[in-house]
Amino acid sequence: MRKLSLLGIIILILICHSLDAATIHVDINNVGQEDGTQTQPFNTIQEGIDQARDGDTVLVNDGRYVDRGNINLSFEGKAIIVKSVNGPSATIIDCENLDDTKGFIFNTHETTSSVLDGFTITNGNARSFGGGAIFCSSSPLITNCVIMGNTANDNGGGGIIFDGSSAVITNSIIAANTANYGGGIVCVSGAEPTIINCTITGNQAISGEGGGMAFFGLGNRLSSRTQLSGGISEPLRKCI
Repeated sequence: MRKLSLLGIIILILICHSLDAATIHVDINNVGQEDGTQTQPFNTIQEGIDQARDGDTVLVNDGRYVDRGNINLSFEGKAIIVKSVNGPSATIIDCENLDDTKGFIFNTHETTSSVLDGFTITNGNARSFGGGAIFCSSSPLITNCVIMGNTANDNGGGGIIFDGSSAVITNSIIAANTANYGGGIVCVSGAEPTIINCTITGNQAISGEGGGMAFFGLGNRLSSRTQLSGGISEPLRKCI
């Protein structure tokens, strides 16, 4: 019997893993038993993430997700998809303006294999560091989201802070967020996110620096399909 090459072994592992991928269900309205199945879903998003393994999907039912287990969420470095059933209009992560809260913290080496898909994140209130809705020092894929009504008044990035990140954000709206600088988005520490087909509008920078976006370092890749209003702090250096 011929020995498998290293490439063949890797492909076989990936195939077996994809076949083994699970869907873990979350529904905040479940008050009964929980095991992550469709009939007994977890009632917090973090429980679903904690249960997931690389390749799994955490599928989140409609609702307004609040309080512990639904704010300051972490992917824990996992290559998973966290996806709503019916999109951002039906699935809302509400941080309720609690002090030093945000929707997601990506800081455990996530890549674009870590996918956030189809949520509204609102009422985040960043204090100790920026990013009212999302703090991102790794590089996930964020798509089909609405980032609206968040604040980072003592820092930057009322909506999102990209800190040394090469994240990709597509088909999303970043609107009506407020920060000291970079009302919608701030890029620091040489962050180079790729922003495609997004609308960045109606954001405010208290300092007047970058109502829409502010960035310090290398700059970002902004597609021609992205609509940006509210100003930027520096010329865009890289576009796609």
